[in-house]
Amino acid sequence: MKRSSKISGKGQVTIPLEIHPRLGLRAGDRVEFVTENGRTIIRPESLAQNPFAKYVGALPAFSSVREIDAWVRCCARKKRRGMRMAVDRTIYTREVRGTIFI
Repeated sequence: MKRSSKISGKGQVTIPLEIHPRLGLRAGDRVEFVTENGRTIIRPESLAQNPFAKYVGALPAFSSVREIDAWVRCCARKKRRGMRMAVDRTIYTREVRGTIFI
């Protein structure tokens, strides 16, 4: 498949619609131009790092789905009472285990 596009006065290039699915592109996606072995390649921009990496460790690590459900119920109860929700797992396990896991 050979397609072409014209460079605008602003230096913009339109990627033909037939190429979008091949590259997995949608409107608003960013692309990068890479030169390798004398050829220029256009591809979806690869992110340097996971955008969610900064959230790792924000919530406690749970050992089971039951423990997650209990934590969510505890937070909902505290929210209804207007209390501050504790994210610290040690606080959660002391408060909830005795009532939920009997």
